[in-house]
Amino acid sequence: MAISCERIKTGRVLMMIAMLACVYSAFATTDYGQMSGRSQKVRIANVTARLFYDTDGKFSDDVFSGKVNLWNTVLEGSSRDGPSSAMLIVVEIEAYGDGNPPKQKQVELTAKYRIANGTLQGRAANFHKIVPADIRTNGKSFSGFWIYETGCYPLELNARIVGQKNVLTKKINLGCGE
Repeated sequence: MAISCERIKTGRVLMMIAMLACVYSAFATTDYGQMSGRSQKVRIANVTARLFYDTDGKFSDDVFSGKVNLWNTVLEGSSRDGPSSAMLIVVEIEAYGDGNPPKQKQVELTAKYRIANGTLQGRAANFHKIVPADIRTNGKSFSGFWIYETGCYPLELNARIVGQKNVLTKKINLGCGE
């Protein structure tokens, strides 16, 4: 009789463990069936760049669209809306996957380029800035960066989310000449 009592006790213990597991899983998920302690992943979705026209305060289309003349941008001409010596870079990040909305992130942008100084090579310039990025209810965040003294030399942009290894690199082929 001792053996059958042990089997009954073991069966009840296993039944209790199974019931507790069901109760835990019911309370550990949100209304959407997502695990409550886990955040969504975050990635860089896009990087755009727009020339800022000095004469009227307007912006060009995205320079990566192929619709913007990047030659002699510092000069006013009929092929462009006006001269430009500055750019607005916008880094878009998005949350994806299962989990809760992520906490505030930081976006880092670096730019390597040259500034015209009367020589053919120009003066080396480095831009580096980190800004906060709050993911909104639409699952996205947009961070803006101003880069000044652009014009005749290509820019290499590197964008990343602080704490992540992945880097998105883009090049803007500005140039000047006859």
